[in-house]
Amino acid sequence: MSTVTLDGGRAGGEARDQLMEDAQIHALGKDLTSRFAMLLKTARIHSVHNSALQYSIKIFVDASNSLVLHLGEFTLRGDVDSIFINDMRIRPETILWDNIVHLMQEMADRGLGGLHVTGPLLPIQVRHVLDVFLSQRKIESNGAQILNERLSAAGVDQVRFLPRLSLVLEAEKIGSHQEVAALASVHAYTQLLATWKAYLSIDTYEVPEVIRNRLLHTVQDAVDMLHDDAEWFLTSAAFRRDEDLRAVHACNVAVLSLALGHRLEIGRKGLMNLGMAALYADAGLRRIPSRYHVCALTGGGVPPPELAAHPYESVKEVLQTPALTRAQRDRLMVAYEHHIGRDGKGYPPPLPGKGLHLFSAIVSLADRFVELSTELPGVPAMSQSRALEVMTQEQERYDPRLLRIFVHMLGPFPVGSIVQLSTDELAVVFRQSVDPRFRGRPLVKLVRSPRGEDVTPTIFDLTACDDHGNFLAHIVDTTTPTESGVDVIRVLFSDASAGGRPRMA
Repeated sequence: MSTVTLDGGRAGGEARDQLMEDAQIHALGKDLTSRFAMLLKTARIHSVHNSALQYSIKIFVDASNSLVLHLGEFTLRGDVDSIFINDMRIRPETILWDNIVHLMQEMADRGLGGLHVTGPLLPIQVRHVLDVFLSQRKIESNGAQILNERLSAAGVDQVRFLPRLSLVLEAEKIGSHQEVAALASVHAYTQLLATWKAYLSIDTYEVPEVIRNRLLHTVQDAVDMLHDDAEWFLTSAAFRRDEDLRAVHACNVAVLSLALGHRLEIGRKGLMNLGMAALYADAGLRRIPSRYHVCALTGGGVPPPELAAHPYESVKEVLQTPALTRAQRDRLMVAYEHHIGRDGKGYPPPLPGKGLHLFSAIVSLADRFVELSTELPGVPAMSQSRALEVMTQEQERYDPRLLRIFVHMLGPFPVGSIVQLSTDELAVVFRQSVDPRFRGRPLVKLVRSPRGEDVTPTIFDLTACDDHGNFLAHIVDTTTPTESGVDVIRVLFSDASAGGRPRMA
């Protein structure tokens, strides 16, 4: 017992130490950022070599050297929205924010994204930094290289200006460096779809073993693709063809379930079981009359009795395999539970005395999302963003942690979303921003001009800014393929050039 107490105390002490360390770095970083902004403001009024700058330089040197003493070296980066010391976001006082915004805009005008300090500074060196910085009001390109060469010539080696991060993706056509991954994702998905369609088309009671084996191999290929390139794998979930709603629905549920399982760091064997369970969840539909296949399964209303019976039929499908292995037990639980909510509502009745299987909770999330974002006869599809909003409103049905991870995985505008930009252009979301600060500013493919004309899909990064640090465009609305007439799959897997900026009307 004493060992546990000591370990717990040690862990708690380490946590407190880390909090104190973070607080100290934040305080030093806030002081440095504020001093730097005020120093530049003063330097714009007085000459760099004027003695009036002496005090401002001194307190900046003190702030910088305190950080160097504490961290060894540091990086200051930022844009008009955020300031970072290394990886820590700095939140200065509101009264100083205008000065800091002005500082970052001046850096952006010179093609700079920040500075890197590697050692203690002397006041004379800071004057050289100011002289080099202010002597060039605007630099179109290579600003960091030009200014760093001037710093070296002045004998300042402890400070280096950092280039502004490239905001517009210098992408080539998909037909080059991403072609292999794109084709692999298409192949993995289409093989999964073809195999599952073959499974559903069997009109005998028992499914031939050769089909079951082929299904196992296609799920294995999908798991391999997921590990090779998770982004392209998730892109394939944008398929919303209506050629066979049973098959497409099941495959999209399997893809999203696997992607969520991968986020949860489930191992390969577990992912195999999850992928198979996600498909078998609706295997019983092959025993249900086809006129019911296009009905909503998890909406507010009660499905027809024939459709409500499909979990039992799916259980029968799983039980065709004689050996009751761990994988078979997973499939049985998901087949029975995937339309039962965490609140116990849904169908069939929940099993007494236990909560939902993890795989059931995962498949339930994916199933509902695919249903909401797929057009059914008489039931228009929601945009993917709207589907996530509805699921958030229904959160009592889902495990809150899984729902949070699922929403974060897809982003506020999931890949394949059709979005209208503030420039009146239409675009398809292609990739999420890797920077968590810009989750609402994904990489898109522009497909329609402000005048409503279709254009060759062109990649554009919605984090791109003008010379003053203002974003060039933002998303104002979402729509669906039916409403817009956009073929999402053709756009996602087509060639696309890099775009400089949205075209203004």
